[in-house]
Amino acid sequence: MKNNWISAKTQLPQKSGEYLVYTEDGEMFNVEFDEGVKEFGKRYEVYDFDTGAVCGREWFQTHGVTHWMPLPERPTDKGAEN
Repeated sequence: MKNNWISAKTQLPQKSGEYLVYTEDGEMFNVEFDEGVKEFGKRYEVYDFDTGAVCGREWFQTHGVTHWMPLPERPTDKGAEN
């Protein structure tokens, strides 16, 4: 299997979107990359507990990203074995 990991020290994604990351703690998961602030993280909706309405969004940076790669294509039913 080809190793498609890209070092975060040498190159960051060129556009915003979701990416698979590997961290210095040995964890691997998908997060967003924001090209405006040049960092990986997640956006979460903030709710008003009294009304239940969305009152904003917050960005939580993911620290310790050492490598990243684009997410693979979604699977299709073509060629699926039963």
